[in-house]
Amino acid sequence: MNQLRIALLFHFNQNLNQFSHLASQACYKGLLQVLRRHTRLPFVIHISGTLIHALQWCDPEPLQLLADGVNAGQFTLVGSTYAQNVAYASDDWDNLLQMMLHREVLQRNFGVSPTLFWNPERCWRASLAPVLAASGYSQTLIESDFLRAAGCAQPHAVWQTGQDGRNLTLFNDDQPLKNVINYAIWTGRTARA
Repeated sequence: MNQLRIALLFHFNQNLNQFSHLASQACYKGLLQVLRRHTRLPFVIHISGTLIHALQWCDPEPLQLLADGVNAGQFTLVGSTYAQNVAYASDDWDNLLQMMLHREVLQRNFGVSPTLFWNPERCWRASLAPVLAASGYSQTLIESDFLRAAGCAQPHAVWQTGQDGRNLTLFNDDQPLKNVINYAIWTGRTARA
């Protein structure tokens, strides 16, 4: 039997508000503690800038767990927009500022400058390619449905695009696979996955 290798990305997002502590207690802290116990397994994590700042005030332990995982080489952090604005629905100047601020927050808190961009809601338009490049990103995730709609014959492949001499690698964010894995996690029924 061939071994299947997939990357699972954990998405941590919360507004900068009083409920961040509750979200941390109910989800982020416990998940990070479990992941840190599996030190030989690598994980990809996105954490919004608003959640980083909220946890600094409300519950800094998850930030330390993240930093420990990053320093141990177990966690790879991906960048995004600071407050998870939907880039497709926002002005590109706003997007640029959001992306740069998020990278700055990740650099200041974890010492990393990601090159992989977590695209909130994974909506896409061509004008985002130079904005991503100007923000320091060379890779992003695009949902399989968008790749199919763009005419990609093999939506599960890795694609290259670019504009003005700036290349961007597009990785398939496989929605059907994500849905069956989430279903297995939520219900404990793993047959579909």
